[in-house]
Amino acid sequence: MNYIEENKLLSKRERGNDLEEDKLSNKRKRNHKEAKESVLQTGDIINLSHLLFTKDRDYLITCHHRNTNKLVKIKAKDLGDQTSIRRLERMFGIRDARHIGPLSFIIDPSGVVLQSHATPLLISYGAAAYPFTNERIKFLESEDSLLRTQPRSVEKLLSSPDRDYLINNKGNQVPLHNLDDKVVGLYFCPCLDGLRTTRKLEMVYHELSQKMEKFEIVLIYAHGWCEHEETCSLIDEDSFLHELKTMPWLALPFEDTNCIKKLQRLFQYPQGLDWPRPDARMVIIGPHGEFLEPLGTHILSTYGSPAYPFTLLSAVNLELERAKKVKPEMLWELDAVFTRSIGSHIRFSQFVGRKIIVLYETYETDKWVTTNTLRELKARYLEMKGTDDEFEVIHIFCDEKFSTRIKAPVPWLMHPPFDKNTFADKFMCSVFGNESGLLAFDADGSVVRVTAFPQFGDNRSFPFYHNGNMEDEVLLDVKEKIAGRLELVYGSDMRFDDYE
Repeated sequence: MNYIEENKLLSKRERGNDLEEDKLSNKRKRNHKEAKESVLQTGDIINLSHLLFTKDRDYLITCHHRNTNKLVKIKAKDLGDQTSIRRLERMFGIRDARHIGPLSFIIDPSGVVLQSHATPLLISYGAAAYPFTNERIKFLESEDSLLRTQPRSVEKLLSSPDRDYLINNKGNQVPLHNLDDKVVGLYFCPCLDGLRTTRKLEMVYHELSQKMEKFEIVLIYAHGWCEHEETCSLIDEDSFLHELKTMPWLALPFEDTNCIKKLQRLFQYPQGLDWPRPDARMVIIGPHGEFLEPLGTHILSTYGSPAYPFTLLSAVNLELERAKKVKPEMLWELDAVFTRSIGSHIRFSQFVGRKIIVLYETYETDKWVTTNTLRELKARYLEMKGTDDEFEVIHIFCDEKFSTRIKAPVPWLMHPPFDKNTFADKFMCSVFGNESGLLAFDADGSVVRVTAFPQFGDNRSFPFYHNGNMEDEVLLDVKEKIAGRLELVYGSDMRFDDYE
């Protein structure tokens, strides 16, 4: 290569380097300019024309298909204005739209940003929040606060300024004052398709109607919560009325969205704004607002019509009533034989008239039958042996092979599983379900303790309540049972306190 050719090659390389440097410089300038653009905040003033239009586009588009009443998906690349999209993303703080929920900003006609995080407001208040000023939001919040402090009058809760009625399955108006002396279930549901499978609720409703109990259900169709609305056929009033014809109860009118959203706020339905399709839930309100039970759905589904009026107290009374009916001789024949771990045998007839604790273990034993539990019970058993306060322990396993889990020998009686479909088997299943449990009988054969979560503490008096009494412990058990149902629906992070 001669000198001239070499210079030409160098000159070409230098020009290429200069171009690359120019590109990098321009990129830095763009990045610097973008960084200077701050995300919009409440109170900012912008030019709406500059925000929404460009020199090459003076129009917007709609994704709403009027013929089918469905949303039509339009890909971003089909809009043809990527520059505007990227600019809007920067202004509104959208860094990665794949990992965030919908963002809403409300801007008044003069360009003032009224709300920079408007999605929760739109979902919770809807049109009632118009004109979406802070003053309007504070007014609505004060109204909600006032309603929470007042007695839960069904008439006040369900009425609107221009409506004092509900509708029945024939579309007729039913005055709200008809509900004053009734137990009322406010049945929140996001998609009526799911109600067709709510046979338990319909069965209970008809049972109470036949008993002439003063009970009514009011359907509150919280429409707009389906993640994929096209999968829910009930997205308009005609469909709503058509489905209501198949139901025996009353309903809040479809079009009164302000009242629907008010009730959702007051009773925290659903628990989170980001839930695509929350589970149906019923809140129970007593006659004249005497009581409020937010766990009505779970009490009703667990205990059925006998739990009317579906309060925690009624559930506790059911559990106590069921437990107190049983006697030891209803579980075993007098000639039933028990075995101690040391190999000796004893018949049931030999300890009739003594205090008895029954330990009932299932495969869910890790719930409470821990080493500490057995150690504490063993200490009391040995301490009181041969005294006037002695008691016997009968340890029952749901499977004989399962008893091998006990590593250290225990001094009390062991018993094989109850035969299936016997009274004893059905009773234990009705009281404890698939869980383990403790059942204590006093010397007269009466039940003095029944729990799936026993604690002993320092109490040395039979049946060794850690704190409180039988009613208090059953109440805690009922809460735990319902909390288990809530966990299946809402996840393991759900706390019972969220509903109190």
